[in-house]
Amino acid sequence: MFSGLGGALLIVGALLAAPSLTDGQLAAYGLSYVITAVLGDAGGRLMLCTVAVAVFACTLAVQTAGARMMYSMSRERAFPLHRAIGRVSPRTGTPISASAVVGVGAAIALVVNFGQPALFTALSSIGIAMIYIAYLGVTAPLLIARIRLRRSGGLPAGVDEQGAPLFTLGRWGLPVNAVAVAFQIAMIVNLAWPRPEIYDLEGDSPLLQWSAIITIGVSLAIGGAYLWWRGRTHARRDRARADPGHGEGVGSRCRGRARGCR
Repeated sequence: MFSGLGGALLIVGALLAAPSLTDGQLAAYGLSYVITAVLGDAGGRLMLCTVAVAVFACTLAVQTAGARMMYSMSRERAFPLHRAIGRVSPRTGTPISASAVVGVGAAIALVVNFGQPALFTALSSIGIAMIYIAYLGVTAPLLIARIRLRRSGGLPAGVDEQGAPLFTLGRWGLPVNAVAVAFQIAMIVNLAWPRPEIYDLEGDSPLLQWSAIITIGVSLAIGGAYLWWRGRTHARRDRARADPGHGEGVGSRCRGRARGCR
């Protein structure tokens, strides 16, 4: 919500500061045109260099967060190829495989949209929409849990490591949670809606126009299929561990021997 408000203020400020809204410069060059027009050539270039450094720092932060999430999911065996990606280098103490996967994936995305501004815009919108889907995957189950536990007193109170009570919204928790879910659903629909002005700037690629729907659908299908497969695998392991004949016979035989059991 705060990021959306900040983005709206940035757009409004750029529109107010732009020397002209009809000469085509703002549509062609965006915020860089506004910055150089207001601050002059030297001041504008200096500001753009500062922005480039900030974007680079943000990119490193995003890549680090992505590598950490991928490593965490692999450590819990909830990610494909988790044995390789969930490893930590004994020399550096960092998940090198997860960092490499995130970095290579970002590089491939940059290579694919090189010289194609329409594809770059589409990828940006798809990425933001999928971020909102990830947020919705947290807030929606939480809202369902709040509704189910509403009559029994709500969610149980928790404590931190020192035993102090955790922060809680109290009676405002349910309405705030509901507003968050509604906002995220609205943003997903808004970002993924197949507008040609966003996804098909040249008007000659229906596949690109529907790329958000296709990408999100394929991602959810692959994730759901993998979750189903992992669920079946874990269920078989749990049944094998719960089977009285599995492991106990070996243990009883080992207890009857002094040596030779492994």
